Amino acid sequence: MDLAGGSTSYVSQDKISDLVLFLLAKDYQIFLFSSNQKEKLDKENFQHPRVTFVRQRLPPPQSAPLEHPQLESPHNFWVTDDPKLQAWLVDKGLNFAYLTGGDTSGGRGRKIGSLADLAGMFDATARLRVSLARAVVAAREPKGRGTFLLGVGGPPLSGYEQFAVDLKKELENVGCPLVELLDLSALLTGGVGDGGDDDGGDDDGGDDDGGDDDGARPWRDPAAGAWVMETLLGPLKAGRRVFVETLPPEIPEVLQAHLPLFLSEESIIVILGGQLFSEEILSLLDYSILLEVSAREITRRIYEIPEAQQFDDKFVTQYLAGQGRAYSNYLHAHSVSANVLVRVNAERSGSLSLNHPAEL
Repeated sequence: MDLAGGSTSYVSQDKISDLVLFLLAKDYQIFLFSSNQKEKLDKENFQHPRVTFVRQRLPPPQSAPLEHPQLESPHNFWVTDDPKLQAWLVDKGLNFAYLTGGDTSGGRGRKIGSLADLAGMFDATARLRVSLARAVVAAREPKGRGTFLLGVGGPPLSGYEQFAVDLKKELENVGCPLVELLDLSALLTGGVGDGGDDDGGDDDGGDDDGGDDDGARPWRDPAAGAWVMETLLGPLKAGRRVFVETLPPEIPEVLQAHLPLFLSEESIIVILGGQLFSEEILSLLDYSILLEVSAREITRRIYEIPEAQQFDDKFVTQYLAGQGRAYSNYLHAHSVSANVLVRVNAERSGSLSLNHPAEL
């Protein structure tokens, strides 16, 4: 990103800072430089493992090598208004964006109105949500106006809860007027109160009762599970509306937050739960989305280890012996990865992508 002229006002500095922090949150590597040789970057002292200040003149003089050869990678996207640098980028076959001037790049350059436009261009998670929302609408169309059951699940700290909430908003944005959330986490094996919890388990990485679970049983309490199937999911799948004012004694009080529960027969119901995709539940769903994160990354999040910091494999082993074992057993017992419709790579929390490229 070319910082030329970026220090002319506090407003422009703030805009650049906001964009840099946004891109860092999305796991991008950023190179900052100035095409104005009078604006030296020597005083810049911001430090981050994915931020590099390029102090070499760009474009480099003829025959001079780049101090950072990776800048010529086709995976890079440049931001500059400097005509000489733009010509060099065109010669190298590299894409770029610019704020001022016309396009003489033969289609390589992309005109943007402000730096904020780049946030939308590089928000892979937002683009994925839009694609999934449109795919859900397309999948629902053959069913007409009947109830559509959409499931979202994933391992602890994968962010599936927030993903479900954001997907609900995106479905509303693309024109779905009736979208409801139904959180079954407290009733499912592996949920809150079942020897572990969805915020990562206990402080020792999950040495809990869940480690002995073979993953086959979907519900913490069979009676509560039967009630959900007979009172909620079964009628919804059959196209009938659901109205619940009170809960029977066997249902955890945490579901009181849903009451009174009214689910229209014309709604899209976004159902969420960590271990949601048992064969019993999956057979009723019209659409299923699984967020996937490696055991090592889940371990890092549980222990709140900084991203760039290395850590001993014993922490991963400890996670896999407890809560991680229970979740792995569940995946294998129900062949979850093979049976869900869409698998989302959530290894990088700020930049989700498809693991299983379903038709979107």
